[in-house]
Amino acid sequence: MSCGDEAVQATNDDATGCKLSAVTLGYWGDNYIQYMAKRGTRRAPEIHLGYYARVQGVRALVDRVFSACDTAVQVISLGAGFDTTFWRLVEEGRPLRRYIEVDLPGVTARKCFMVKRHKQLLAAVGGEEGEVRLNRTDLHSPRYHLVASDFTDLARLQAVLEESEVDYSCPTLVLAECALVYLPTSRTNPLLAWLAGAFQAAVFVNYEQVNMEDRFGQVMVEHLMARGCQLAGAAACRDAAAQEERFTCQGWSSATCWDMNQVITCQVEPWPGVTGVTLARCTATCRGGTCRGWRPSRGSTSRSSPGSSTTTTASPWPGRTALTSTSTPSSSTSD
Repeated sequence: MSCGDEAVQATNDDATGCKLSAVTLGYWGDNYIQYMAKRGTRRAPEIHLGYYARVQGVRALVDRVFSACDTAVQVISLGAGFDTTFWRLVEEGRPLRRYIEVDLPGVTARKCFMVKRHKQLLAAVGGEEGEVRLNRTDLHSPRYHLVASDFTDLARLQAVLEESEVDYSCPTLVLAECALVYLPTSRTNPLLAWLAGAFQAAVFVNYEQVNMEDRFGQVMVEHLMARGCQLAGAAACRDAAAQEERFTCQGWSSATCWDMNQVITCQVEPWPGVTGVTLARCTATCRGGTCRGWRPSRGSTSRSSPGSSTTTTASPWPGRTALTSTSTPSSSTSD
């Protein structure tokens, strides 16, 4: 493992700790994050609200995919880290065909240990059949697979997906949160092109930075570089248009990018759950009743705030706008 890989994997620990801090204070519910991280330092209110927007934004898109499909959905999570989405979907009784998580061996080995250690995690993984195959870095069960791989090594990725019984004809949701940005586009573009061509019906939900060329973005890059994290894919995070183009240029028929100001202020339709009521409850949870430095009115502009993150959805279904179209996705190939 390179020093760069270690630094990137350390960001997973940071994110998990931030989520646990927010969940502990009641920003959102997650019955499983407590098994993924040790209780540590309480984070700042601004951090909590930022993660609230991230989690709720991605969660709304995931739920929308399940609601739009009339059959079970397959999920592939790239750079999954210690994410708990699988356990939430099982707890809610979502029609899940299989859930495949892909990450580097250093991350998957620790997550395998956590699943084996905590019966609350293992019970959902085993399901009714209860058969779980586990080694140091990989875990396989009828509906959950955790595999170690560099997801830009396409030969290796295809091998571990097939070992996980991937179904290329099943409606598939691909997730990536702050994962592509650490890799150069020369490696992520072939990945996106392969995904667009391999699956008969797929949606890609991507969460990562945007506006990386302004001063705030430069500070972010310098901070992460000081920690040993090279944002080699920052060119694709130049602005919302660049985020959309990275998908449409690789064979996805459409892509829509929203900045998190739009998400948190409910300016776009896919987030009916991020309402003024829940936002008021979360801001009231912040120390002093509000979060210093947060300006919801900025979301009224079409431009995202400096260095802020975006959620992008992309779909290879011809003629369809992923998640915002009134058309209902089907599991068959669109003509």
